[in-house]
Amino acid sequence: MVNGKVWVPKGRPSTFENNYDVVYDPNYSGGSFDIRAFRKTKDNPAFYEYFYIYMTQVDHVGVYTLGNPDIGTVTFSSESCEYQREDDVQGTLEITKLDMQNGIIAGKFEFTVAKPGCDTIRVTEGRFDKKLF
Repeated sequence: MVNGKVWVPKGRPSTFENNYDVVYDPNYSGGSFDIRAFRKTKDNPAFYEYFYIYMTQVDHVGVYTLGNPDIGTVTFSSESCEYQREDDVQGTLEITKLDMQNGIIAGKFEFTVAKPGCDTIRVTEGRFDKKLF
């Protein structure tokens, strides 16, 4: 949900392979996690909204805090604004399953991004479940 409205990745940006991807590398920076999602907008079909969540030091099931740009950050782009790692980000990434033997990572996320001159974006009920290999 983005500001109370359902937000589902759909429509494929021409410069990217997928409209949704989750990558986990247990060997980089204590365990790096990356989720990327893109969505073609109804109002402007030439534009894609997107968000990235990137976090390092993800090495176990548990809750991780977003908002420290040294280890976890969020980027969100809408038609009206782009929110970067230096903007105000608050939220959590929860890893509910990290099964390297079977190559599965799953979890939930929520975050708020704010930037002067832009609307505050509230993402709630985010979830992912990905076969890694």
